[in-house]
Parts: sequence; C-alpha cells; structure tokens
Amino acid sequence: MAKYRLLAADMDGTLLDSSSNISGITLQAINDAMDAGVRFAVVSGRSVPSLMRFPFIRELNCPVIAYNGAAIYDPKEDKLLYYEGLENSDALWLLKKANERGITVCAWSRDRYYTNFINERSLDYGRLSGMEPTIFTDCEALAAQGVTKIIWNDSPEKVQQYIKDLDKKKFASLSYCTSNPCFLELMNKKVSKARALEMLCGFYGITLDETAAAGDGENDLSMLRAAGLGVAMANAGDSVKSQCGYITASNDEDGVARLIYDIILKEE
Repeated sequence: MAKYRLLAADMDGTLLDSSSNISGITLQAINDAMDAGVRFAVVSGRSVPSLMRFPFIRELNCPVIAYNGAAIYDPKEDKLLYYEGLENSDALWLLKKANERGITVCAWSRDRYYTNFINERSLDYGRLSGMEPTIFTDCEALAAQGVTKIIWNDSPEKVQQYIKDLDKKKFASLSYCTSNPCFLELMNKKVSKARALEMLCGFYGITLDETAAAGDGENDLSMLRAAGLGVAMANAGDSVKSQCGYITASNDEDGVARLIYDIILKEE
C-alpha cells in the first residue's frame, strides 16, 4: 500500500498550467495513482459550480474542496459533505464596508456569484469563475440569505491596506487571505484548506500523516503544513517553498505528475 493514501492538489497554479489547462501527462498520473488505491481531491478557492465545469474533474469523479475549504462536495453522491459559511453579522459588515469604500465585491451565496458593481473587475472575476454575476443592492437581504465567502477585489496596493485595516479590528469569527494580489478572500475563521483536508480524511478513515498536499499560494499554506507531506510547486513563492518538505516541478512542467511518480507511487 502506498505511504500516502490521499493526495490533495490545489487547482490554479498547481494542477492547471499557465493557460488554465491540465495536461494529459498530469491527468494520466492522477488516474494511475487512483488505480493504485490512492484517493485524490481537488482543492480550490473556486466555487463548486465553477469546479464542476472542468471536464477532468467530472471524469475523475473525485471530491472537491471548494471556496478555500468552506465546502466539500462529493460528485459521486451529489451532496455536500461539509459546509461552513460566514457569520451573518460578519457578512453584513463586510458588504456594507465595501459599499462605503467603493470596493468591488465578489460574494458567493448558495453557489451563486453576486457583486455590488458591474465593472471590469467583477466581469473579469465572472469570466475566471465561469459564472455570470448577479447584482445586489440590499446588503441585509444577501447576508440573511447566507454567504459562503466574500472577495474584496481591488488593486494589490489597496488589498494590502485593507488587510492592515482588518488586522486592527480583530474579528472573532473572520479570517482572510489573498488568493492573488487583487483578491482578498474573507471567510469564516473556522474555514481553511487544512480543516477541510482533515474533515475529508475523517470521511475516508485516513490520518493526516497519510496525506500529501500540493500547492503554490499562501492560501495553500494551512493545507501544506497539515499534510503528512507538504509539496510546493516550483512556481510557488519562497514563503511557500520554505514551509514544505518537498519541491516539485512547476505547473507548466507537470509538477503534480512528477510528485505522483517520484514520491506517491515510488517503490519503497
């Protein structure tokens, strides 16, 4: 039996190359691992509907950890295994504060994408997620509906300032991180890719020591630290690489495939 019984891989910058495609080599490697009894999970900040638009995920029929860990969806059973949204009071504060400061909001509620402004930022995010935005004007109504996560979408400089401002407020039930320099992702403090990985392990009777996880971004760090083997892509930043036990090739050089053949399926 393979030492690592579950491989969890981030999506953008990890499984997908710079053109947002998965190579045939990487897909074959994943299938080889699954044929050998290794479970596989896709992990992403993307929504469940956005992830399920990718043919390779439907082909693998594997679980997806979505919204940076706020939800685990099992396509085989067509059901959520786990879900944790924002506290309504936090969602309301964040939506109102964004309107006050003119920040473009990309919010997810009931697997639908909502925005306060139709502009280039919200439209670009819609193209990235594969979802058409729905405009909202009533912050109270959206918060009461239940919000999975909120993204404040702005320039990198302003995003860094927002982080400093939020740090001063010291929320009891809110966490935040950047998924790219323009996206400040705001979630329930209970949510992380690490917690979702732990939950998934519980469903399968697997310990965290028996998992390997691959990623490239700072929003992957909790998962990379929690896994038995944390793997950084060659295209990851130094802050990610320094906290991982193994560095594989880049997302444009089939890094996940190399991880599978060099580590996961390697004969002891």
